[in-house]
Amino acid sequence: MESTLRKGTHKDEEQLETIIKLEKLLLKVSLEDEEMPEHSYEKALLLLNDINGERLTHKEAKLLHKLIDKKFT
Repeated sequence: MESTLRKGTHKDEEQLETIIKLEKLLLKVSLEDEEMPEHSYEKALLLLNDINGERLTHKEAKLLHKLIDKKFT
């Protein structure tokens, strides 16, 4: 049971780190200079990849996709 709790905790920590990193990237979007393409996953992904200086991880990209899908469903 203890090992199961540790696995769950580790997964939760990874998810939290992914959320925090994506949030920081979103906050870096200069709304004065750029328009956040909140209705287009592909455009948002390109913008955040550019701001990040490298491609988002699979987990970060998946979370971004979920956020955009939730907003428009």
